[in-house]
Amino acid sequence: MILGIDMGGTNTRIGLVGDNMQLAGPCSIYASRELVCADDPADALWEMILDYLSGAGTQPEAVEKISVGVPSCVCSDLRTIFCAPNLIRSDGTLVFDHFNLADALEKRSKRPVLVNRDVNNLLCYDLEKHHLQGITAACYIGTGVGAAVSIGGKILLGRDGLAMEIGHLSLLQGDRPCGCGKKGCIETEAAGSRFQQLCKEHYPGEAWEKIFQEHATDTIVREYVRSCAYLPAMLATIFNPSALVLGGGVVEADGFPKSFFEEAILDLAATTIRTKPPRFVYADHLPERGVIGAAMFAMSPGIIA
Repeated sequence: MILGIDMGGTNTRIGLVGDNMQLAGPCSIYASRELVCADDPADALWEMILDYLSGAGTQPEAVEKISVGVPSCVCSDLRTIFCAPNLIRSDGTLVFDHFNLADALEKRSKRPVLVNRDVNNLLCYDLEKHHLQGITAACYIGTGVGAAVSIGGKILLGRDGLAMEIGHLSLLQGDRPCGCGKKGCIETEAAGSRFQQLCKEHYPGEAWEKIFQEHATDTIVREYVRSCAYLPAMLATIFNPSALVLGGGVVEADGFPKSFFEEAILDLAATTIRTKPPRFVYADHLPERGVIGAAMFAMSPGIIA
């Protein structure tokens, strides 16, 4: 069995996945802030793993591989986290900065470890789930914003493993500071963290998860959704994909205005893309798909190019 880990900016999910790519049992959810607050994040993650395995009644020796998805660029060695701008300590330092997480976990587990961008793992899952072929682009809007692309069944990694960090392009001329150290990144306007700020300012006392149900046509909400459309519009224009996968906690929230979102994407994309639009595919609501996607990647690491 493969131990899949989906580390997000808010939650970290851990689960065992069998050879049939099905979960062997329920996943466990841990707060990612436990990693942020730890003196040694690798120790903290290992303690999460041991806690999960104990609860699942599984010995560590039963695990064949460990596959970790992280909200970060991962170097082409598929072991080293380049940086994780959504995992920041209270003093402003990065929890993972050129950190070889695979080495750290292998020393503790005595098992092979692979590390991948979390959105690459999500795309692994979505490619299989929706039977997608050819060129597929994906945009996941959660705590942060992530993008991934598959060409001919291989997920684009880039020369150094740093491809597709387009959420950290400074295109909207904003001045909000980003966790990556820059200002005005698209992520500062389009991520779920930004939406939560807007909700606190304009809808105090209301849960952000319910805002789309009650206020989807409000100007402030429409402007935010249009900001979210910039990244998929860029992906559609650059890659001319057959399918554009849209997901993440924001897009999957109840009442999210999908039709308006699609219209905004096509309005912002090149005119040629509006004429021949991609197929819009929405990620399903399975919370464990990042865990399963991590296992799929570990079973077939050759899908990365």
